[in-house]
Amino acid sequence: AVEGDANLREAVYLAERAGDTLMLADSLGNLSGGQLTRYPDEAATNAKAAVDHSRRIGNRRTLALATTNLAFALLLLGDWNGAAQWLSEPIGLDEPPEIRSRPALQGSLAALRGDVVGAVDAIGGLTRFSESENVQDQAFISTTQALVCGASGQQAEALEQARVALSHLGVLGMNCEHLVFAWPVANDAAKALGDRQAMEDLLSLFESHPIGQLPPLLRAERALTKAHLAVVPGEAGSALVETEFADAVAAFRRAGSPWHLGRALADYGGYLAACSQAEGASAALDEAGAIAERLGARPLALRVASIRAGVAQWPASSTFGAHVPAN
Repeated sequence: AVEGDANLREAVYLAERAGDTLMLADSLGNLSGGQLTRYPDEAATNAKAAVDHSRRIGNRRTLALATTNLAFALLLLGDWNGAAQWLSEPIGLDEPPEIRSRPALQGSLAALRGDVVGAVDAIGGLTRFSESENVQDQAFISTTQALVCGASGQQAEALEQARVALSHLGVLGMNCEHLVFAWPVANDAAKALGDRQAMEDLLSLFESHPIGQLPPLLRAERALTKAHLAVVPGEAGSALVETEFADAVAAFRRAGSPWHLGRALADYGGYLAACSQAEGASAALDEAGAIAERLGARPLALRVASIRAGVAQWPASSTFGAHVPAN
């Protein structure tokens, strides 16, 4: 990833020196795409520059790609209204391949907000690509479908669809932007189903890679998964487990995506509540609820409310057991 960034920065520099606006827009767009999961702030800046250059020369292909990258970066940064605005920008491009990621991202955003009808409408035209041989097509379509299923309470289907996206990990690589939603939605579904084995299987997909190769959000998701698997049924509370949850929350905080942080806070609050630590639980759930309200993330808000009401069991099933040692 670092080498790729360096090559694309060089391409941007050469395009600027040559006055080649098409090459500049293309290079900035590609640079932003590679930065999404690692440096969303910088990705947004470069994507916006690519948008401006694309508009200047009227290139709809680079404009479509750049606006999608910009919207994805804003989604991670917590500016969901800004992401929605950019996704609604008219491109004038009505044929694949460039436009497929736009409705998929629109569907993902709608699902994250709990607008299942809007999500289904957004991705309705993508069903013909579900059998595509293009692995990236399969990944983003499956990830979007997983988010839609999760938002509508179909947890088994959400887990199945997310697993389809994650099955392409070897081809797509750790830097693929879809993974930062596919793994969380798979984990959330596994937790809701009380399926410890599914969580262990998901974790094993990433354990074979050095932690330094994981983007920040995936490192944080790894830590959160380990915290969940460390919970021992019937245990009144464990300082070790509490520390693992706190470390996961801190990792998500550093990664910078409010939605991902809100999920971790909700889980941490749920654990503390189950351990009769009312004050700590309330603080974590209050922050998670505030994030959900600010984003307009209805499923996250409902999750927080169900934990507060004691409706959400912790853990979901006695299948969660033995501690998973940290590496």
